[in-house]
Amino acid sequence: MAGLLQHRLDEAHTCYANGAHVDAIVMLGSLLEGVLVHVVHERDASLLGRTSPTG
Repeated sequence: MAGLLQHRLDEAHTCYANGAHVDAIVMLGSLLEGVLVHVVHERDASLLGRTSPTG
């Protein structure tokens, strides 16, 4: 998961560095979504509609 999130952050940085500020915001939203899903999954997977940790 960390690798995927780092890739999203790198993409956001690339967008920003090339003047694509709206795209950078979208990428940061994707990064935040990934972080939040991971946190919810680690704390209580049933909140995602899954009852087993491997779900």
